[in-house]
Amino acid sequence: MINKQTAIDDKLRKLDMLCIKINSAVEASKKHEITGTNLLKWQEKLKEAGIEGDEVLFDFRWRALTKASKSINHNIGTLGPLAYTKIAVSSIIKYFHSAANMLLSTNKDVQKLNSTVEMLEKLSADNQVFSVLVELQVSTVEKHAPAKRKNWRCWRSHQQIIRCS
Repeated sequence: MINKQTAIDDKLRKLDMLCIKINSAVEASKKHEITGTNLLKWQEKLKEAGIEGDEVLFDFRWRALTKASKSINHNIGTLGPLAYTKIAVSSIIKYFHSAANMLLSTNKDVQKLNSTVEMLEKLSADNQVFSVLVELQVSTVEKHAPAKRKNWRCWRSHQQIIRCS
């Protein structure tokens, strides 16, 4: 049971890091004007995957807090505010450390965690390729865009002089 719990806790930490990586790639790509249809589709897939991963993590944290809250309510009695706070904090910490039992008590929960981690690992492996392609598309668009002239007024004046001559 402890090995299973440790493995599940490791998966949750891995999922958290994968969500950060995926969401960071999406966030960085949004700073550029992406015009390529396929890059936009890729960006959307990354965004959806990040949302799905965040939902699994949120569900885990919500269940852990709910369980901790129920435990706190049973332990309160007629305690003062300081004792209540101490019980609340220790209960939350206790349940976050062993919350894998609560969330992942069914095979369905374990399968959802595993499939989400697997999907994000695959997408995360291609993050660098995605970033390079976004940069390439941006630099290509900038290269083909009309050059901005710093001395446009001088250039225009020069053209007028040539025409007038």
